[in-house]
Amino acid sequence: MAAQYDIRRDPNGWTVYDTISGEPAAVNGSAQIDLRVEDADDLADLLNRLHSDNRPWHRTDGGQAVLRDGAGPCASRTTDKERAPSMGNGR
Repeated sequence: MAAQYDIRRDPNGWTVYDTISGEPAAVNGSAQIDLRVEDADDLADLLNRLHSDNRPWHRTDGGQAVLRDGAGPCASRTTDKERAPSMGNGR
């Protein structure tokens, strides 16, 4: 399977981009541009791993990955089981 995300050189650093659309990848609405090569490479690897996990993501019109249940942008990928228990009122 071809990688969904890759990196390319830009005038001020490196960009992580979607290989299908050609657009820069967005994390929490922020385009992943002007990065150090090490950071861009690590982020592209992470996004490709998350993309290949067969998680229930879909793309919005803006190209941002969100949970199909609408739970939020791609940075909010923890499940209820992965979240730390609440310390407050026991909920």
